[in-house]
Amino acid sequence: MNEDDGDRKATGADDQEKRADTRRSKTIRFSDPEWELAERAATERGIPAAEFVRNAAIDVAEGRIAALDAEMVETIRRIYRSTYIVTTLKRDEMFREGREEEMKQMVEAARESQTSLAATASGSAR
Repeated sequence: MNEDDGDRKATGADDQEKRADTRRSKTIRFSDPEWELAERAATERGIPAAEFVRNAAIDVAEGRIAALDAEMVETIRRIYRSTYIVTTLKRDEMFREGREEEMKQMVEAARESQTSLAATASGSAR
């Protein structure tokens, strides 16, 4: 035992540190659909919903992930709509040109990529 250890025990610093790290119950309100969404996301990751919510809040607070503000959500919507329109126009063009088989191959490749990404994401979340 060094001098610091003796000082810690004498002042109860160890007990104070333990109390500071102890998690306490806090109240937070969710609508039923909001909580169901959090529970589904937590289940997909194999963790309790409370842990999922706690981790998400801490990640946002510490800047590891950005909270989606209304402007960012609207930007995502605009990008999605634009992509959908361009994709639909290209699909129609390919069908008019008789390139249905090429389109089917592209769709199958995209589905395989989605499956692979989903498997990777669910594996890394655990």
